[in-house]
Amino acid sequence: MLVAAAISQARAAFVMRGLAVLAGFLQTNLQRTTIQVALFFLLFTASGLAPMLGIIFVGDLLDQKTD
Repeated sequence: MLVAAAISQARAAFVMRGLAVLAGFLQTNLQRTTIQVALFFLLFTASGLAPMLGIIFVGDLLDQKTD
């Protein structure tokens, strides 16, 4: 179970960190302004905040259940 959780977290981290590479592509190929690209990344990062905070509570519940 721990291995599956670690792999899932690693994949999510790679996606979140890898999106910054796409900024140039979004700006040139899709004719977006710098502000539009920044807002896109801001919204995408904010949407990842809930699962990151939620994992703390889920981990605590799992620890209590297994003890």
